[in-house]
Amino acid sequence: MLSKGWVWDERTHSWSPNKAPVKIQDTVPQPNPVHEPAPANERKEDSPSRRLRVAIVSFRVRLCDPDNLFVKPIIDALRYGGVIPDDSPDHIELTMRQVKVRHGSDERTEITVEAVSDTNG
Repeated sequence: MLSKGWVWDERTHSWSPNKAPVKIQDTVPQPNPVHEPAPANERKEDSPSRRLRVAIVSFRVRLCDPDNLFVKPIIDALRYGGVIPDDSPDHIELTMRQVKVRHGSDERTEITVEAVSDTNG
């Protein structure tokens, strides 16, 4: 499919119609990566049996209901970033809590990831 489109003109610092036709590529819809497991070659597998404790602390002026403290994007970012190998209960222990602060400038989220010590030996 052909379309004219617009181009940025550095000379006049404005948008102007493109004189030459521009080919618009047909795109193939890609699956949403949020719903896909991380590929095996992207996972950190330095010790597959290692369990990790992930603690998320939200410092907030106004505390929210516990079920509204949405941490799924944080866990997914840790997984895709290679910080945690998987987000299943076999691989992580997840704790979440909130701390009330006085000023908006003190609002933040702290994320701690640490290995769980093996008590079996």
